[in-house]
Amino acid sequence: GRKWLRGPRGTGLLYVRGEFADRLDPPGVDATAAEWSENGDDYTLMPSSGRFCEFEQSIAAQLGLGVAIQEMLALGVDVVRDRIVGLASHLRGLIAEAPGLRCTDEGRKLSGIVTFAVDGRDADCVAADAHAAGINVSVSRAINSRIEFHDRGLDTIVRASPHVYNTTDELDMLVQVVTDGG
Repeated sequence: GRKWLRGPRGTGLLYVRGEFADRLDPPGVDATAAEWSENGDDYTLMPSSGRFCEFEQSIAAQLGLGVAIQEMLALGVDVVRDRIVGLASHLRGLIAEAPGLRCTDEGRKLSGIVTFAVDGRDADCVAADAHAAGINVSVSRAINSRIEFHDRGLDTIVRASPHVYNTTDELDMLVQVVTDGG
């Protein structure tokens, strides 16, 4: 729920067709998701979606996720998708034209996340410059994507995630800030 829905961290939704639900094992099991056997040596997972329920739940986070879903539906899922795709495409175009910037995205269908590197500059310094200008970006590191980063000769990259409420002017400013070096 946190990513494109902009809901609270740690929330999300899972939909599984009924005939497949009993084939899945939950990532964690507590007394709500399973019943202990009579002798206490084994347990049986609850049927269907009950196996994914946990005893401890944040009601506030669930309500926040509900509000995020309502906002997404009010804007329109297709409208949000098209806006994010358009902004990401705009940013990739700016990066392609800017001296010293290199887009590191790959794939046939690109997401709304735009990753890039600045020649001769550490990604953490680039991110710090962006943050100082009031622009939120993050840094992705090889330790979190070992195979891909290793195969592509990457160590760290800057990650920008434009969303529906961003403007092209803000993306223009991001590129200006990182090319100016702060």
